[in-house]
Formats: sequence, structure tokens, C-alpha cells
Amino acid sequence: FSSDFVKMQKAIILERLDAQSFTQLWSESLSPKYLATTYVPLPTNHELQSGRYKILMELGAGGMSAVYLAKSDGMKVVLKESVLPHDISELQQEKARQLFAREANLLLKLKHPQIAMVLDRFVEEERDYLVLEYIPGLTLAQLVKAKGKQKEKDVLSWGRQLLEILVYLHGQDPPLLHRDLTPDNIVLKENNSIVLIDFGAANEFVGQATGTMIGKQCYVAPEQLRGKASQLSDLYALGATLRYLLTAEDPEPLATSHPKAKSPDVSQGLSDLVAALTAFEAAERPGTAAEVLQELEHVVVASSGRRAKS
Repeated sequence: FSSDFVKMQKAIILERLDAQSFTQLWSESLSPKYLATTYVPLPTNHELQSGRYKILMELGAGGMSAVYLAKSDGMKVVLKESVLPHDISELQQEKARQLFAREANLLLKLKHPQIAMVLDRFVEEERDYLVLEYIPGLTLAQLVKAKGKQKEKDVLSWGRQLLEILVYLHGQDPPLLHRDLTPDNIVLKENNSIVLIDFGAANEFVGQATGTMIGKQCYVAPEQLRGKASQLSDLYALGATLRYLLTAEDPEPLATSHPKAKSPDVSQGLSDLVAALTAFEAAERPGTAAEVLQELEHVVVASSGRRAKS
């Protein structure tokens, strides 16, 4: 240990150092080494783009990325930050950045009332950023953690809305994949409508360069883990999300979900649809979001009839 560390340790034992000054010394001692060896998220009040964006707080961080609540022109926004590791080749960095730029430019063109708008993208200090519209409200993950599994009629309503969003995304030219459809990325508003608040573009960006999957793997389709994401991968993530809402449990990774086995009150029709969406082989899933939407409508009618009889 360094002499400073030993002195600090003795001071603590002898109670000559208060907690605040210890924390400050510890932080100052580690900070330069930490910054030199690994990714460190930005601190509160840090400014980007010559003061255009000011960090208010960190919302989450992991791996080589972070999400912040920030302020710009008096308005709250969300900043998604991604960093490429320095130990990859220049060619890998260039390919990853090309992918990120292409995806970000496509996202900037999206206009849908239930998709948080991508407002800007920029690079600063070798870190890549997406600026997203801030949507207040509880995520579906937070809702389930607070209140447990959700009623089938609500899950059906949210499922219909998510499918309508996927129909819109997959109908773009070229089709846009979400890549990160999870309960953490869906916000519930007061009128029971939902909004998608984040895309997996930045995660894909880091993953392409590092060969590492970023994100919650139990919602990721098998082929996406192999780097072969498709529209069917988004349908798998939708099925896994519905399973979570119906059971209040994360699905088993790389497995077909049968929510009725965990929650007997789930209708057989909805459980079968979730199982079809989460089939291990992509070819065994329904073909398009539009087809799934039609199947869901049949489940809604059957579920409504069941409730009316009871």
C-alpha cells in the first residue's frame, strides 16, 4: 500500500479523520487511476457541446455506456452515452461508428406519438451520444416491481400498442429494428398509453465493436445473441416482455415462455401466443408484427367473452 493509504488507515483507527474528508481523500486517490484504466460516467453538472447540455443526474450505467437526465434550453432531455474501448482496432471502431451514425440518422427521422423522439446525436471526447425526448412516468418494470403481475386486460392493451409501434418501425424503408424491447424501456403514462423511450442502437454499436452483448439477455432472441437480429427478434422480445408482465418474473434466457405455467389465471390463448413469439427458432415465430396484431385481436375477443361470463 502507498504511504498515503497507510496514514489514512491509521487516522481512521485513531478517529482523527471524519467520514467526509476520508471519502474525499479516497476519491481523489482513486480517481486518476480509475479514469486511466476504465470507463467512468460523467459527473453531475458536467457540460457538453459548449454548455448546450448539462448533466442533472445519472439514470443508469453499465459496461461501456450510461444514461443521464440532462437539461438543454430549460428542457429536460435524456442523454445516452456509449464509449468504444481503446483496445480494439481502428477498423473495428470505424465500422461500429458507421453503424451507429446510420442508425441514429434513421431514428432522427421517426415521428410517432408513442416513440420518444431522438433529438440529436454528437461525438465529444471520443464518446458518442444520442439525445432523446424525456418522457415522465413509470416504466413497466417499475410498475411490476411495485405492484406485481398485471391484469390480462391491461397486458393485452399494452401488447396491442407495442405491436402497432413495431408495425410502424418495421414498415420503415429500410425496416428499423428496436433491438432492446424490454419492460425497462417502456413508460406507462397516466392515460394507460405506453411510450417506447429507448432503442438498442447504442448497445448494438458497442456490441459490434467488442463482440459483447449489451443489455438484458433474457429478453434477447437467440439469433440476436449471435449478431443476426431481425424483425422476428423484436417479436421475441415482445413475447418475453408480455411474459414478465403476466408473471412478474423475468423469462428464462433462450427459452420458450409459457406464462400460464407460472400464472394459471392467464388465458390459454394469450399463453399460446407468448409461446409462439418466444419460439427458439425464428422460423417458428409469427412472420410479422401485423400478423401478431391480428392474432392478438382474437385473444382480446376471447378474453373479453371469458370475463363477461365470469
